[in-house]
Amino acid sequence: MAVDYVLLSFGLVGGYVADKIGRKRFIVLTHCFFPLILSLFLLARNWVWVLVGMCLLGIRVAALPALDAVMADHTANKERGRIYSLNWLAVTGATIVSSFVVGAVVHQLGVYQGTRLGFLIYIGLALVVAILFWVRLKDSNRSEQKSVFSLSHLFRQLACAARSSSPVLRLFVAYYLLYTPAAGMLTTYYVLYLVHVAGVSDSVVAVAYGIANGVYLITQLLLGPFADRLNRVLVLVLVLTVILLSSLILVAFHELAAVAILSTILVLSGISVALYLHKVVLADLTDQQHRATLFGVLSTLVAAEGALSLVVGGRLFKLNPHYPFVLSAFCLLLAIFTLKRTLLGCYKSEYQG
Repeated sequence: MAVDYVLLSFGLVGGYVADKIGRKRFIVLTHCFFPLILSLFLLARNWVWVLVGMCLLGIRVAALPALDAVMADHTANKERGRIYSLNWLAVTGATIVSSFVVGAVVHQLGVYQGTRLGFLIYIGLALVVAILFWVRLKDSNRSEQKSVFSLSHLFRQLACAARSSSPVLRLFVAYYLLYTPAAGMLTTYYVLYLVHVAGVSDSVVAVAYGIANGVYLITQLLLGPFADRLNRVLVLVLVLTVILLSSLILVAFHELAAVAILSTILVLSGISVALYLHKVVLADLTDQQHRATLFGVLSTLVAAEGALSLVVGGRLFKLNPHYPFVLSAFCLLLAIFTLKRTLLGCYKSEYQG
C-alpha cells in the first residue's frame, strides 16, 4: 500500500510533461518503457531487483493523468457517465478474467514457471497496447512550441493551471482531500477490524470482498445508463451517505457477524462506485489545456494524504480499534457537507450538460 502511494506521486511530473510534449507522445513513450521494466521481474535473482522494478513502475504510473485527460478529451459531457461506466466494466471484467487465467497457468506449470509465463504474456500485451496508442490515439493538446523543462517552469505551469481552474473545481478538490483519508482508512483497516474486533475469520472476509466486487459490478452496470440523466453529484452524495452509515453500523453492531459482513460489502462497493463518479465529475470540471497537469497534481496530493492517513490510522487503531472509523466518519461528514453546499445545486445545469 505504501509503495502504491509513492508511485502515485509520479503523477505530478507525468501530468506536466504530458501537457508539454503532447499526451499521445507521452503515453506511447511510457508504455514502450513498461515492457522493459517488466523484464526486470523476469530476470531478477533477488528481492533487490524486484524492488528496483517496483520503483521503476512509477514511469507507467506517471502516464495515468495523461490517460485520464485523453479519456476526458474524447468524451462529451452528456454521454461521459455511460462511456466511463462501460470502460470501468471492461477493465474490471478483464481483471477478473486475467486473474482466473493466471491462476490456471500457475496451477498447471507451478509458481515459478507460471509466473514467468504470465509476465511474458503481460509484456506482449503491453507492446500491443503501445502500438495501438501510437496508431489510433489522436492527440488533442499537442503544442507546436519548443518544450522547455525546468523546475521553475514546472512551478509556473502549476500556478497557471491553478489560476485557470474554476472556483467549483477548487471546492471539489477540497472535498476530495476530505474524502481521501476516510476511504484510505476504511479500505485498509476494515480487515483488521473484522478479524480482531468482530471475530470474523479470514476466509469469510475474503468471501465478503469477493461479494463486494460483484455488488460493485452490478451497481456499475445499473448506474451506467442513468449516469447522464441524474445529477452525478447527487448520486455521489447518496453513495457517500451509504458508506458513512454502513461504517457506523459496523462499529455499533460489530458483535453480529452478519451485520459486519453486510457493512463491509456496502462500504467497499460504495468506495468503488465513488471512485468512478470522481473520475466523471473531474472530467466535467477541468479545462482541456491543463487537464493532465491538474490530474497529476491531484494524484500527488491524494498520494501524500493517503500515506499520511495510513500512518495516523495505524496509530489510532493501536490506541482503540474504533478510532480510525470515528475519524473516517468525521471526514465523510465534512465531505458530504462540502458537496451539498457547493456543487449539488449548480452541477447538472452548468457542468453536466
